[in-house]
Amino acid sequence: MIDIDQNEIHKDFKKHLAIDNNRRILFTAPFGTGKSTMLDKFFKEYDKDFFICKLHPINYSVSANEDVFELIKYDLLTYLMANFYEELNLEKEDFTLLLRSQMFIMERVKLMPLLSAILGMNEKVGQPIVKFLEAMQSVIKDFKAFSDEIKIDDEDDIEKFLKEINNLKGSMYESG
Repeated sequence: MIDIDQNEIHKDFKKHLAIDNNRRILFTAPFGTGKSTMLDKFFKEYDKDFFICKLHPINYSVSANEDVFELIKYDLLTYLMANFYEELNLEKEDFTLLLRSQMFIMERVKLMPLLSAILGMNEKVGQPIVKFLEAMQSVIKDFKAFSDEIKIDDEDDIEKFLKEINNLKGSMYESG
């Protein structure tokens, strides 16, 4: 095998990568021309300057085009979770009771049943109070469900996505 000196190519490539707003680079050439070899050597030489996450597109060749991006996300997430979990600063946030209440009232509460139950109370005690309590119980149940829906839990979202890909029939990661 002939090993070609790539120092000048590496310097030019590094300069090209450093151009402001140069965020998307298409690196292409025919099969067998040394793209992977060049990139491997380049990133070995400059490994301190870049975050390197290597994907292998051959893994996706058996998948439908619409599945490829999901598989790439899967590979990126598993790589990041395995290698940089502590640095990821995943969010797990539960909103305050006041904020959840405000959002719930604005988005979900059907005030008419609650209002009619309150107005139906007038002087009578008994059946109107039961109606009011039933309406309140329904509102509280809806509020609890709403609170669960709006929680932010990045790690849980990632786990759900990874399980979804693992359960996707015909996926290269199918396990179920």
